[in-house]
Amino acid sequence: MSAEPTRRNRTRYTLLFIILATLPCYCLGWVALQVGGNARGESTPTPTITTTVSLTPTITPTVEFSLTPSLTFTVTLTETSTITPTVTATPTQTLTPTITLTPFIPPSDTPTLTPLPPTETPTEAPAETEASP
Repeated sequence: MSAEPTRRNRTRYTLLFIILATLPCYCLGWVALQVGGNARGESTPTPTITTTVSLTPTITPTVEFSLTPSLTFTVTLTETSTITPTVTATPTQTLTPTITLTPFIPPSDTPTLTPLPPTETPTEAPAETEASP
């Protein structure tokens, strides 16, 4: 119930604002009518001849109905077959530990041959031979 008076007051203030905002427009219109009436002066009536022609269209509705009987036979054959193969397989794994005995053979000492560095062998230069003429 407390919301109703607040809403009603808001409506009253809104309407009061609209009235006060449009009041200058009414005053300006009254001034324009007073000034404009004196500026026009006296108006002289002008005789006019007015002829009015009236045409009345006539519409006659025509309604036609025709009924044509027709028979339609529709044969629909629907065959539905469902094949559902069911295969069930359960894999089974069995872990069997296998013990293998391998004898331990310690490494043997095998002598390793290391090649000796090359030695220099003095070579003699061939003796010069004289060429025969």
